[in-house]
Amino acid sequence: MKNKLKAIPKNSNAIETDSLSEKVSLQQLRAIWNDEHRSYTDDELLKIRDWLYSVAKMVIAVSQRMEKEYTLIKQQQIQEHENTQSYPLCQSEYRRAS
Repeated sequence: MKNKLKAIPKNSNAIETDSLSEKVSLQQLRAIWNDEHRSYTDDELLKIRDWLYSVAKMVIAVSQRMEKEYTLIKQQQIQEHENTQSYPLCQSEYRRAS
């Protein structure tokens, strides 16, 4: 069985993550991540933030790759459609209802 998974490039140049360059500050994290049942240390909040940023980068990379592949597939389908002709199975006797 062929593996369909592709490795995500480690260099950030291949992934457009300019909007992720500035990370949320610790004070903003405390305001956002306000859990009544559990208090988090600064180190835990920073680890959570870093993990969320890495997940966001992976999602961006996958969505960009899927968009490129979808565009390529769409172009191939258009070319295939232009090369074929469609013929109706039977002649239409009735006009379209208004």
